[in-house]
Amino acid sequence: MKIARTIGLGLGVVVLLAVGAASLSRAQQPKGTTVVAPSQARGELRERVLKLKTDVDLLQLEFDAARATLLEALKKSGERDLGGDAELAEIRAGLESFRMMVLRDSGADAEKVNKFIKAVESSDSARGTEEEFELIKDSMKFGGVESEAATDKMAQLELKKRTEASRVAIDRQKKEFARIARTLNEKKLDLAEAEKQYQLEAR
Repeated sequence: MKIARTIGLGLGVVVLLAVGAASLSRAQQPKGTTVVAPSQARGELRERVLKLKTDVDLLQLEFDAARATLLEALKKSGERDLGGDAELAEIRAGLESFRMMVLRDSGADAEKVNKFIKAVESSDSARGTEEEFELIKDSMKFGGVESEAATDKMAQLELKKRTEASRVAIDRQKKEFARIARTLNEKKLDLAEAEKQYQLEAR
């Protein structure tokens, strides 16, 4: 009888210790937290790694495309700086071709040429300064130094416009390239950290 009471007392102590340990474990957990099983945590980390890898791949494509576009723009800009005379000659040839077309269609009639120029100048799609339209009028004169000088001046103005537009476009492309590069690098850092956590969880 004494042995039975001793055994019962011992079992009671064991049960109390087990209940106390469980209660202590629950008390140590912060309120509002959920215990995540190791397998569930690994699964969530795996999904995060896969998503980040996909993001990195897509951003890499954007990065490569933006880089190619920027390099091409810089190449053309360099060619313009080095070979401006060639482009100037090309522009001048186009202006001269336009001049000859107008003179041909108007029958080299000065009055018809002036009417044509005024119609262009007053149209809604007209793009040009007062100086440029004056140069067009002068270039349409029938030969002579004045016509040549006006055509040269128009070609120089057009080259200047193209150069300025190119610089603005390159500045915009540089900013876009920098934005994509920064986002890509941030995603790569996030991916490296996620992969590290996944490897630690898998141990």
